[in-house]
Amino acid sequence: MNTAVEIAGVRFKNPIITASGTFGFGSEYGEFYPLSALGGICTKGLTINPKQGNPPPRATEVYGGMLNAVGLQNPGVEHFLATDDKRLADEDVVVIANVAGATLEDYIAIGERINDAHAQMVELNISCPNVKQGGMAFGVLPSSVEKVTAAVVKVCKKPVITKLSPNVANIADNARAAEAGGAAAVSLINTLSGMAVNWKTRRPILANNNGGMSGPCVKPVALKMVWDCFNAIDIPVIGLGGITSYTDVLEFMICGARAVQVGTANFTSPTAAYDIARDLAEYQRPRRLAHSQRLTVKGVFFMMTTEQALEIYRKCGAVLKGHFKLTSGRHADTYMQSAKVFVDTECSEQLCKALVEKLNAAGVEADMVISPAIGGILMGYEVARQMRKPNIFAERENGEMTLRRGFSFPEGTRFVVTEDVVTTGGSVKEVIALVKKMGGEVAAVASLVDRSNGKVDFGVKFVNLISMDITSYEPEDCPLCKEGKIELVKPGSRVFNK
Repeated sequence: MNTAVEIAGVRFKNPIITASGTFGFGSEYGEFYPLSALGGICTKGLTINPKQGNPPPRATEVYGGMLNAVGLQNPGVEHFLATDDKRLADEDVVVIANVAGATLEDYIAIGERINDAHAQMVELNISCPNVKQGGMAFGVLPSSVEKVTAAVVKVCKKPVITKLSPNVANIADNARAAEAGGAAAVSLINTLSGMAVNWKTRRPILANNNGGMSGPCVKPVALKMVWDCFNAIDIPVIGLGGITSYTDVLEFMICGARAVQVGTANFTSPTAAYDIARDLAEYQRPRRLAHSQRLTVKGVFFMMTTEQALEIYRKCGAVLKGHFKLTSGRHADTYMQSAKVFVDTECSEQLCKALVEKLNAAGVEADMVISPAIGGILMGYEVARQMRKPNIFAERENGEMTLRRGFSFPEGTRFVVTEDVVTTGGSVKEVIALVKKMGGEVAAVASLVDRSNGKVDFGVKFVNLISMDITSYEPEDCPLCKEGKIELVKPGSRVFNK
């Protein structure tokens, strides 16, 4: 099953990456499963010189997670380049070198040095205290986030991921700063500041007094912050914080994560990341999802609301008021002019993508898309593009719906019939009859707007984005005709005799 994702031109075979500080350099975990089963490995935090870290105790369990104050113990970047980097180069897995520093000069130096690594990407740990700024972490203020990111991007030839701290006033501002500094992506969240106290000794449990909190207890905070950053920036977001299962991965992707990092779970089970990658692939298999990026907010699971869809129509000037003759022949004072939506390619993509997500959520499986000409042609094309399926359209010849232009399909082909707006559903019903007559099957009908508010029955699943009850009248009963103040307009595609 293809669950590959791409970040800054680097292809991950799946979206599961191990988080820095929870996986070492992979050698111990490689005894439990092949590292090639993962999308990526983020190394233990590296500094220019070796660090012993903080004195013990430096880790403790807390309700729903753990606190740690390891203090970036690591063998230094030179040892990494001479040993682990070469070993990991033989593994079929993306390697991300996590780097840290105590001064801006440290970050620049290690950014330059890591150019010699086989590692494909660099992740900046900017939660470290800046010794030249009174100990304030680099990741607290947007200005320092942008400064350190830009400094490393300038000297480092590899894509740079800025890892954001949650211990800030507004993490979205810091995400924007990282993007402005040239980051190829952001990862979040790093650990939350926390403390554990032994009431018997009346002292903090950690020798460092406080530490970073991680584990399932932080997931709601992480989800909210991933969502905030996704909506603030254009570069990819890598989500982490409390992930223990494939369903957690789905939740992060719904909130906008392109990929995720598994951290604390590696301590509770050495096969955690492997299990999550396997389970995610198994979840996607029956749903025939092409790749994990379709699980994001702009993808499969985040459902556009009716109001959001209507707002796009309003933005495009597609909600018309006046006196209209509908394709059905009935009259109304409101007309949904979908053609104006399709003038804006971004808006039409958003709407049709959201419609496909609803089809996926409804369990609809189809081989092709078909729509009635002329109004449904553009929509049918965009829906088919989102579904990655072939697309054809039917048109009238001598008053009867038929296939022309060399269109055909094998017997048994399953279709989604698309129409921009359904009022009585006449055109759709004609297409359904045509498909069945030619030996095909109709899996579902999909429309952007259902003017009947669910009253039309096609005998198959009917999925739409906007369901509304717009009053329409037979011509002889139309109050607007009787008033005679507003001229009757036919804005649709079909020509009627007066």
